Amino acid sequence: AVVAKFTEGSDPVEQVSIISRGMSGGVTVYLPEKEKVFLYKKQLLAWLRTGVAGRASEEVFLGDISTGASNDIEQVTQTAKEMVTQYGMSEKLGLIKYGDMEETQHLGYTYGGGKDYSERTAQLIDEEVKRLVDEAYSYAKKVLKERKEYVEKLVTMLLEKEVVTKEEFDGIFAK
Repeated sequence: AVVAKFTEGSDPVEQVSIISRGMSGGVTVYLPEKEKVFLYKKQLLAWLRTGVAGRASEEVFLGDISTGASNDIEQVTQTAKEMVTQYGMSEKLGLIKYGDMEETQHLGYTYGGGKDYSERTAQLIDEEVKRLVDEAYSYAKKVLKERKEYVEKLVTMLLEKEVVTKEEFDGIFAK
């Protein structure tokens, strides 16, 4: 939530909760200010940065990492891969769509489709995906370290109330 607050292109935080739901240890809910038809690179980069912020906060504040961010890592990796292979958002690989559209998703597995590019291109795709995720992670850690006091205020509120509303969250930064 704090990383989102200091990330251009991020949707506003609507609610933060530490109540566990399913496999999630808590959740930050974002509410776009208006309906989106297209996503811009700035918004996708913001999503990557907020997507890795949970793992980054473990490292920054606990000095260790857990398996808790596994789904976040999966989603961030998929988004970065789509930015590179589907949306032409990599300067290194350019405005080319990589991969075959003839693929089917079923129960979390991809069937069909093919790789219509060389091993060299596959290596470049992997490097670009890693670069995007690594840069997002570095950005999140930097924000968390620089804005530590806000994280601590939010944690205190969450430990008292378990759920922090948009107004309460925004109040942390009002001064």
